Amino acid sequence: MRDSKEGELDMIALNDSEMTKMVAVAKKWIKRARGQFTAPSFAKECKINDVQLRDNILGELVEGKLIEQDGSRNGVYHRIDNGLIEMDWQNAVAEEYPILMPLNLHEQAVISPGNVVLIAGETNAGKTAYVLNLIHRNLNINGGAHGEINCFNSEMHPKELKGRVLNIDSNVQNWTGFRAYSRSRDFHSVINPNGFNVIDYMENLDNFWKVGEKIEQIHNTLQDGIAVICLQKKTGEMFARGGEFTQEKARLSISLFNDNYVSYCRITKCKMPRGTHNPQGMERDFEVVRGAEIRGLTPWEYMNKEERENRTQGYEDQAKIAAASNMSQDNFF
Repeated sequence: MRDSKEGELDMIALNDSEMTKMVAVAKKWIKRARGQFTAPSFAKECKINDVQLRDNILGELVEGKLIEQDGSRNGVYHRIDNGLIEMDWQNAVAEEYPILMPLNLHEQAVISPGNVVLIAGETNAGKTAYVLNLIHRNLNINGGAHGEINCFNSEMHPKELKGRVLNIDSNVQNWTGFRAYSRSRDFHSVINPNGFNVIDYMENLDNFWKVGEKIEQIHNTLQDGIAVICLQKKTGEMFARGGEFTQEKARLSISLFNDNYVSYCRITKCKMPRGTHNPQGMERDFEVVRGAEIRGLTPWEYMNKEERENRTQGYEDQAKIAAASNMSQDNFF
């Protein structure tokens, strides 16, 4: 074997011993690899200049069950993790993560350490108001259980955030422990594994299918903490962009809808119900007062499509009556 340039290898006179050495180098690199990688990037990292040699080595790594092709995507691979960590479930302490949620959602579902909670919301459905109220209620100074809550925000300027926060509680001291950071990607690299984390919101404009992968990264980073992740969804859709892939790692998931008159919250997934029945599918109507207060209008209840349409029609009729009344008063005066 001879070097072609700067240590790059070609296929000239490559014997079995040299091939074994080259595979050993590749295996060493694979042990450090994280996530997906392509055949060209693999060749570049391992200084392999010949396509046939690259494919032969990749073939050996696949046969040795060190890597595998990533689904049906040709030329994309990921390392197979064969390591096992035994779970000491006998000595584990079953405990609930202390959290108070707007609309008393915590009375319907149990949140445990290490959980991911998803909030998928339409535009103007109250998503940000919901999470800011969530943060406010759970701070120690307001009677919650947490001295610090981290919020990673991807869309609001500090001035806008301040306005939204002070609309909920104008006393700045009552926000002691609220840590806000401007962040739009790689949340798994910055969340506190043992803390209370809120992400408002996770963007993915190009490849919606990657949302589930990003949520999994966050889930795998968590230890005794939790992550509340906000996602954007299209009007009328049940799930956020990324579809049901977004639901896989969530223990609790809700969707917020705006029907032009009020908003409503639907529990789309609940793995740990608090009572004897699972609240998945239950809904509760609410309104956002002054862009800040989350005010429940109905109890939690199961509703089918027809019942929801009738409810919406009722709100529309009330709005028309109120508008007509205001108009008649204006004419009187």
